[in-house]
Amino acid sequence: MRDDESIVFLIQSESGPRLIGRNLEHNGHRVEWFARFADFWNRKPYCGIGCILCIEQIMDPGWLHFLDQIVGRRYDMPVIFVARDADVPTAVRAIKRGAFDFIEESDKPDVLLDALAAALFHHKKVVAQRRHVNELQQRFNLLTPREREVCSMAAKGLLNKQIAGHLGTSERTVKKQRGSAMDKLNLDSVAELVRLLYQIDGVEAHAGLERSLGIGQTIPSVSQPVLNTSAILR
Repeated sequence: MRDDESIVFLIQSESGPRLIGRNLEHNGHRVEWFARFADFWNRKPYCGIGCILCIEQIMDPGWLHFLDQIVGRRYDMPVIFVARDADVPTAVRAIKRGAFDFIEESDKPDVLLDALAAALFHHKKVVAQRRHVNELQQRFNLLTPREREVCSMAAKGLLNKQIAGHLGTSERTVKKQRGSAMDKLNLDSVAELVRLLYQIDGVEAHAGLERSLGIGQTIPSVSQPVLNTSAILR
């Protein structure tokens, strides 16, 4: 399977109509079918590009629990719900719980295809960012414990002399360790170091440092898009 290929994980009861899934396959999507939410979780973990499509005849509490599981397991794959009897309050609840979109079953097929295309495009960016962060983490893992300490202090804005004082070593040693770390990380500046640590940690701890260094909010990120509820709100 190529890196840019995707899978639509369709969760639908066995008694439900298969028209939507067949239409997706007809339009070139690779579809995997599951009769229950539990069956999806029993599948071998998938780290590629994809979307979870839930077709519900009646929106029972099970779908809320499923969305909670998605959030609890930090699963980044977008979820689209298709329901027969959808209303605005239900759509809002779904989106607040983390759904990417919520569509009425009676809508035209193009509505679902457009929502699915948007979800897969979004997840492609998420996967690319995740892989980028994993590559950064692998580079960071090459550092020795002392090099990591030096990097951490350098990223906080400390000079080599100050770092040496904290670690009880010479400024010359710190300069050597700092240079070695920057070579391993393939970085040229403290600003790049801050950005790398920010992307690995995914925390706000480095944001204040960026501002103090005059970098500004330039760190790339992949955020959840503005969700499209036009299908249900028409």
